[in-house]
Amino acid sequence: MPVCAFCGHEFPKHMGILYVSNSGRTYWFCSKRCFKSMIEFKRRPEKFKWTRIYRIRRQKEKAKSAKTV
Repeated sequence: MPVCAFCGHEFPKHMGILYVSNSGRTYWFCSKRCFKSMIEFKRRPEKFKWTRIYRIRRQKEKAKSAKTV
């Protein structure tokens, strides 16, 4: 499942928006709200409480470990 480039949430592949920049980099967005925030308004996800990266940076949510052995 893809992960939103702005908010960090996982969503089903048949939903969401796929954006390809001029440089060829692809971005998946779960909603139009995330798409507009990142592409049109050039906002930083660290500043919004509803994004996952905000919660991780402020220790409100634990980051997933790479591998648990």
